[in-house]
Amino acid sequence: MNTRRLPFWSILSANAISQLGNQMALVAIPWFVLQTTGSALSTSLVLVFTAIPMIVAFFVGGALVDRFGAKPMSVLADGMSFLSVASIPVLYALGWLSLPALLTLVALGALLDAPGNTARDALMPDLIEHSGYTPQRANALIVAVLRAATLAGPVLGGVLCALIGVTTVIWLNAGTFVLSAVIVALTVPGTKPAEQGAGLNGADLTAGLRHIWRDNVLRGLFAMQIANELLGDALVLVALPILASLISGQATDFGLMSGAFGFGALSGVTAYGLWHKRFDPASILGAGFLLVAGGVAGLVLTLITGVGVFGALISAYLFGLGIGPLRPLLATIYQQRTPAALRGRVFGTRGALTTMAVPVGALLVGGAIDQLGLATTLGVMSGGFGLIALLVVLTPALRSLDVRAPVAEPAGD
Repeated sequence: MNTRRLPFWSILSANAISQLGNQMALVAIPWFVLQTTGSALSTSLVLVFTAIPMIVAFFVGGALVDRFGAKPMSVLADGMSFLSVASIPVLYALGWLSLPALLTLVALGALLDAPGNTARDALMPDLIEHSGYTPQRANALIVAVLRAATLAGPVLGGVLCALIGVTTVIWLNAGTFVLSAVIVALTVPGTKPAEQGAGLNGADLTAGLRHIWRDNVLRGLFAMQIANELLGDALVLVALPILASLISGQATDFGLMSGAFGFGALSGVTAYGLWHKRFDPASILGAGFLLVAGGVAGLVLTLITGVGVFGALISAYLFGLGIGPLRPLLATIYQQRTPAALRGRVFGTRGALTTMAVPVGALLVGGAIDQLGLATTLGVMSGGFGLIALLVVLTPALRSLDVRAPVAEPAGD
């Protein structure tokens, strides 16, 4: 391997290991709670105590990354995450793991995970430049690896829980944080933190949002991304299981649809990495959202015509195929339009608000399905994605956007 590319591949490996461990934990920890308490409410509380702290942590963690440096924050966050996850089986073995203690540890792990992710995101632009890869190709590799880990993690977690026990899987999850921290500490060069005074204030915490708002390109893309998170994640989390229950009543079909979506997204990322030079960003965004709209419309037709799960799998794949290129393209644009001193706060703000959009979207879509029915709700969602595609075409700043060269003077502070 080219030694110039070693730091990039090292942090890519750290991201993959961390994501794989997190996805395994999404299976292992709720299963552990269900086994030890027998309570569905306690199990759902684990998910709540995972999501809410992450929203806060993205804001604060982004400011800390800019203040103290991305590499130290990545290593520190992984080290502390190891302690929080490893404490679960230790306290359980000692008989000291009450539900409040478990929820506290889960919340602490979520608080630490967000700054670690933000720190690695903030390291990426310099590592990509040093590697010699184009930003588009590098970000496609990053997203493809994360997509693969997201697909494999829950399956691996479930299989390992059955083979070696849920407690051992939690220990494996803790070990992934150690491995990630060691990789970053030994192979990734550090960057100089921004020169700032002591303490964090309101201006520090809102600097990322102000930068996004002042840049007309980022502002438009951010609004589209929030709309996509509101609709897209809710479709996978809420609409697909309901569709599966109506088609066959089998959880297996929901798993197949989720897998089809995941493979579609991985295919879209791969296609973007191979052929991104042939198309301008507006064309990629517009075509992506049109594919998403078409995939969701296909789900409506599946429901109306009764063609069965095969039609749903094709539609879910198309939906994922359209989503796939969006994340690496957006990552490239954010990297090029964000100065180094603001990376932590801009990426942290983006992570916080997109994370917040997921449960909000799930509630909105779930309520709409109860009131309007699944077919009507999916039809409205398809129209929403089509409208986003139209807005991409009609927005002058996006039509003239060029990601082949970095922006010399990004708007902001």
